Amino acid sequence: MTTRGLSAHGCEKITTPWETQGITKEDLELAGELGLLNKVDHYFESMVDREEDANEEFQKDFEEFDQELDRSIYGNSMFPGSDECINPNLVYRNITVRVNRIWKSEKGESKFAIGTIQTESNSGNLLKNTYFPSWAAKKVTIGEMVKVDLVYTFGQKNDWKVIYVHPKVAPEFVSEIRISDSLGTVSDLDTVCKNYQIPMQSIGHMVGKNGYAIQKIVTDYIYNNPKQTYVTPNEENDEESVQMKWKIPVDFDLTNENDATNVAIWKNEGHPESSFEWAHQILNKMYC
Repeated sequence: MTTRGLSAHGCEKITTPWETQGITKEDLELAGELGLLNKVDHYFESMVDREEDANEEFQKDFEEFDQELDRSIYGNSMFPGSDECINPNLVYRNITVRVNRIWKSEKGESKFAIGTIQTESNSGNLLKNTYFPSWAAKKVTIGEMVKVDLVYTFGQKNDWKVIYVHPKVAPEFVSEIRISDSLGTVSDLDTVCKNYQIPMQSIGHMVGKNGYAIQKIVTDYIYNNPKQTYVTPNEENDEESVQMKWKIPVDFDLTNENDATNVAIWKNEGHPESSFEWAHQILNKMYC
């Protein structure tokens, strides 16, 4: 009898664990250690990890953006917040503005004026369109700096409108220095310096580049006082004075110290003592 015959006559069939249990994880690990399987390629797994990292990074960035968006509505941030956006319902108080031009009627009455909000750069049309109504225009002169309260006039020709002009604090006299060749007498030839204090100012705004701000105030003074004798045209051609349109009877020496601006007014030789009265008129226009 052959083995074929034994099988055919009902001998029990032999089975293996792989047939009853299938291939388990332990089997795969053992096959890998014995070198019976090719090395597993982990590219797909690394790709999934990278995707998960990217998703986490995106979620983090999105959360930061969402927080900034909230702060832009409810508070200060790198985006414009409630304290950085213009609110047409607010009154902006104590804003420094320089008067650029005044329009007058045929009778010489001030109709309105336009000024510029004073900032570090003064760039942009938004800062240059400050409207002074007739009542406010009558309180100022061209080139003058003033403190005002403003409202934002959205959609109108001029962006800002003056609703109040603050009165100025008068200069406080500090001291006087007089150098005279004649003891006990006062002469126009004396060298005189009078020192004052005013509220802290931006000296750059007070003077302007090459003294332009002062010259603008002086030009307006001459226009309004054609018979004045304190100011004469500047005919010098030296480098220091070439930018100056007018020669004035005093020099202004300005310094900031102890939360105040110190103003030393030097009367130029040969000019009368009344030059200080003229200088006070100009000084009152230079600060706010």
